[in-house]
Amino acid sequence: MLNQIPLLVSQSYNPDEVALIMSQKVVQLLYKNDTPLSRDIYVLLLEKLCEMSKKVSREVNAWLLYADDEVGILLKVYFLFFIFLKRF
Repeated sequence: MLNQIPLLVSQSYNPDEVALIMSQKVVQLLYKNDTPLSRDIYVLLLEKLCEMSKKVSREVNAWLLYADDEVGILLKVYFLFFIFLKRF
């Protein structure tokens, strides 16, 4: 599934818009799920969508930057930490 979604996005008529819509749904699912496995999967998917589109990357960064509730802050830390670990 993690490989199929980016493939579907890349084959769509408007990849940026499809990736943006999917990333919005992934962020919603991140808020609803609290298991470590689901967070890992959604963060990986969100990262792949961000890599595919600069527009999506900017939007996701803005969503996480301006998240001021407890869940949003935890997701921001989790997402940034996950990206940090991937670089090493």
